[in-house]
Amino acid sequence: MAETKNAPAAVAATGSQSSNSFVTNFLIVAACVIVGILIYMFVLGSPSNFTDATKEQSKNLLGTMWHGGFLVPVLIATFLVWLVFTIERALTVFKSRGNMSNGEFIRSVTSALRSNNMQQAMS
Repeated sequence: MAETKNAPAAVAATGSQSSNSFVTNFLIVAACVIVGILIYMFVLGSPSNFTDATKEQSKNLLGTMWHGGFLVPVLIATFLVWLVFTIERALTVFKSRGNMSNGEFIRSVTSALRSNNMQQAMS
């Protein structure tokens, strides 16, 4: 019975964290899309990348990329999202290393679960 009473509180806590995570992830993706559009407009579309003012002849690779059209900022945004979340995951993994080996951690959790001490197993 005690486990059933604790379950809704755990779900409620996870739900609020999940919605906060959703907002954060949405803002990161939106920022990456905006940066992708700005790179497309001001870096790839710079007049120095073209031989004429009408942007029909590209002078270098950046001008050629600009000719890719509306798909280019989408691809840039996709790359930026991948880069941001890869860095975030790497920082999280390095931050969560802990101070004991994996074997010691598994043994301590297993021992706590065998003695029905859920609080110690989760901490």
